[in-house]
Amino acid sequence: MEITGIAEGGVVTHLDGQPAIERITEISEREDRPSGELFLGLKVDDAAVDHSQLDRSGRPEYLIRKLIARTDSGACVLMGGVSNDDVLEEGQTCKLHIFSRPSVLKQLREAAEADLQAHSGRPPDAAFIVCCGARGFNLFNASGVEAETLNEAWGDVPTIGFFAAGEFGPVGLRTFAHAYTNTVL
Repeated sequence: MEITGIAEGGVVTHLDGQPAIERITEISEREDRPSGELFLGLKVDDAAVDHSQLDRSGRPEYLIRKLIARTDSGACVLMGGVSNDDVLEEGQTCKLHIFSRPSVLKQLREAAEADLQAHSGRPPDAAFIVCCGARGFNLFNASGVEAETLNEAWGDVPTIGFFAAGEFGPVGLRTFAHAYTNTVL
């Protein structure tokens, strides 16, 4: 999809030339859509950053933001850090993301496997996880599920971490404040 209209404060007014809520509803009501909460992924453009010496492997390209409200005119309000104004642009590519138990674990497993490939199959010596408080037991009804997923991919890697109400991590070559995520170092 393409963002074709925006307003101040993290508001997407139009997607693909339609009011944003109409376009999102059109996609979300498809029969083949997996169940889960909808988020909007904003493609981050790193063209202005000199990345000739930097390794982008394993880094996400989309900044994920929760759809937190809709306006009477059909616009969607996104949850963000201090402001989404610095990442929202007309013409920007975006896509819907599903937040659910299976999608979270699949994405974490894929990221851990990409990390292994980027390091010639060598797992990290240790891992430090900063995880959103909406995850963990609140999402899985069990403790340690994401740490177990990392251990399945990497083997027995010592892991520590904590839960937070906001996480910092990379998207492309920039760092953003996130929510509903985990950051693994």
